[in-house]
Amino acid sequence: MQNISPIVKSTNDCNLRCSYCYVSDDNGNPRFFMPDGVLSSTVSKILDYNNPSQPTEFIWHGGEPLLAGTDFFNGALSYQEQYSRGHDIENSIQTNLTILDEKILSFLSRNNFRVGTSIDGLAQTHDANRKTKAGRGTFDTVYTNLKRVKDAGLKVGAIVTLNRQNLGEMQNIYSLFRDLGVNFRINPVFYATREERYTSDFSMTPREYGLAMNELFDLWFFDKDHKIEIDTFVNILDNLLHKNLGDCHYSGSCQSGILLIDPNGDVYPCDKFDKKPEFVMGNIATDTLKRILDSPIRKSLMSRNVGEIDDCKSCEQLDLCNGGCMYDGFVETEDFNAKSYFCEGDFLMFDHIKKRVSEQLERARIKKSND
Repeated sequence: MQNISPIVKSTNDCNLRCSYCYVSDDNGNPRFFMPDGVLSSTVSKILDYNNPSQPTEFIWHGGEPLLAGTDFFNGALSYQEQYSRGHDIENSIQTNLTILDEKILSFLSRNNFRVGTSIDGLAQTHDANRKTKAGRGTFDTVYTNLKRVKDAGLKVGAIVTLNRQNLGEMQNIYSLFRDLGVNFRINPVFYATREERYTSDFSMTPREYGLAMNELFDLWFFDKDHKIEIDTFVNILDNLLHKNLGDCHYSGSCQSGILLIDPNGDVYPCDKFDKKPEFVMGNIATDTLKRILDSPIRKSLMSRNVGEIDDCKSCEQLDLCNGGCMYDGFVETEDFNAKSYFCEGDFLMFDHIKKRVSEQLERARIKKSND
């Protein structure tokens, strides 16, 4: 049994107004912080369900989770200690890093939080979309605070939201993180509806996505001096070489280990389902975790059979792709047993990576035979 790693939203409030945010709060929804009772139930029920012999990771999310304040997270740590039963507990936080101060940094450092943030490239590219409520860019603040977190000795990583506006910035993106010494991953821009995908200025074609990823892979793979990991590629290579599925996008169904818990306690399959009431599987404060995990919604998602998808049955990349993100396929077709919209791009990327690895292995074989 795989342990559940809950994505826990301390709040749905946010101090930024990112142009491509798919859970924007500009729709009149009230701003909400997780009450103490929901927090207690979340920690106790997750730890009671999980196997103490395996680590349990709490992934703190938002909105902007740091808006909840250090008192909230001290409470979370207190409940973790109270309900630990010998668990090895890890805490990660996904923050935009714009409100980091010395008190917060000291708290994160003292409690060994892993820190994730988002940077979409150099200042001009990043500031075009990741803005404050007043419309000001955030690159300088995020860049400075990212270095502060790294200098404090914390494990830190970043997400780049890839979209039409930064497709041509792969060299700049790679150089930025290489020079910072920060690991990162690429997430293609996500849309809550099919209509948004085809009308948005951020949209890119699957082929454009695949070609951009191939360019980035070569920059990283052939850089003999790099000391960073690009999580997207590391996970693909681990699967290719060792058959380890480490990326939820390519796991077929991520439901064996992921849940999203909203501030009010509602439980969704993952963060992409957020704000869609038809996918609420229960409430962590009022339902047992077993009842939530046995919900018809989750059982349906767990039963996704990629081998029965017509386009996937004979695909040579099936072992690497597993149909791609199931929600991304659902947005396109309203069917979870459908391949990802980015199928063509993923195929190009997997094929390219396989060729590069094969070339390197052949060079190594020839060199060894000549020694």
